[in-house]
Amino acid sequence: MGHFVRECRALRSQDKGMRDNYRQWYKVKEQAPKALMAIDRVGWDWSYMANDEENH
Repeated sequence: MGHFVRECRALRSQDKGMRDNYRQWYKVKEQAPKALMAIDRVGWDWSYMANDEENH
């Protein structure tokens, strides 16, 4: 194996390591707790959404 080939392979493996580190960091950051709240018995006025025209 020539010197140039070894150098290119080394660069590729370093690049792959950087991508893996980014993916791990992104997963850790994304694991923040998320909550979904249900709102019951609250009246909302949707009349402003009504379209008075027949052709929408």
